[in-house]
Amino acid sequence: MGLSYFVMVRPKTPEFSGVLRYGKALASCEPLLAEVAQQLQARPLGAFFSTDPGLAALELEQAVREGGVSPDVLQHSPRAEDWFSPDEGLATARALLAHVEAHPDSHPAGARAALGELVNVLEEAERRGLQWHLELF
Repeated sequence: MGLSYFVMVRPKTPEFSGVLRYGKALASCEPLLAEVAQQLQARPLGAFFSTDPGLAALELEQAVREGGVSPDVLQHSPRAEDWFSPDEGLATARALLAHVEAHPDSHPAGARAALGELVNVLEEAERRGLQWHLELF
């Protein structure tokens, strides 16, 4: 089945969903993207992960064991649900997208589409004045 990233927004807006069609691709290439973020001195996508703290520990440990996300995500395990401004995520997503576009043969096929979609969702969240974070399902 595989894990998938979702963009959660606050306040919830019925006409806007942060569902990512390429959420599975984003989650599967997250460990590689974490390395790229480190090289670029950008915040890794895992830093934007947040969820209900009671569910997070169990889900994250399972995801790391399955190799679906990098162990770095555990360092950012939320004590409380965190929310971020879209511009924080856009800085990372745009930097990663530019790198993937410049080095297409070094990344999984879905990485470009996944990052492009994330940029689009975060730009829309910014236009709407929403806060966001990533969740895994």
